[in-house]
Amino acid sequence: MRLGVQVLISFVITQHVRDVEIMLKFKSFFCCGTLIRNKDTVQFRIRNIRDLSE
Repeated sequence: MRLGVQVLISFVITQHVRDVEIMLKFKSFFCCGTLIRNKDTVQFRIRNIRDLSE
């Protein structure tokens, strides 16, 4: 049995859904990341370490 720790790095910006256009501009500007929409919020998230380091 193998136990360990996993470290994840991410860059996240959260805004109200009314600002989804701004979040789309972030995605376009950085040419990476994903948009995640919840009930009242939208998140721009980058999880790839290569994308974060450029």
